[in-house]
Amino acid sequence: MPPGISRTTIETDGKSMTIDYDPRALSDESVREVAAKLAPEAQRRFDKCVMRLGGRACEACALKLERKAEQIEGVRRARATFIGGVMSVTFDNAQLSPQQVSLIVRTFSQFLARAQAALLADDGSSSAAFAI
Repeated sequence: MPPGISRTTIETDGKSMTIDYDPRALSDESVREVAAKLAPEAQRRFDKCVMRLGGRACEACALKLERKAEQIEGVRRARATFIGGVMSVTFDNAQLSPQQVSLIVRTFSQFLARAQAALLADDGSSSAAFAI
């Protein structure tokens, strides 16, 4: 990075980025040149893995699954909904493959399903389960 740029952030959609810079050190044109150089890499680097969610679970479970997935190194964004039956994960394909994302998320979902079932069994409620 040229001197004067303090940070770059690539949005998870791969279509936009933010460049923080010192305008005293760089001209607007120099920043545009840096953005033009980074854009192709940003578009190539991020992929999305879409998985079907099945079973019975609540949206709070979907939120837990999102949070777990976003803790995976290389995952930029995760969104899940049991109402829609879909989970999408945007990830850095230099760090993870779609198969790795799917396997890790599946493992998390199985763990969360077992934990939720155990909690519900303890309070006498009906059981809930979900699968990817």
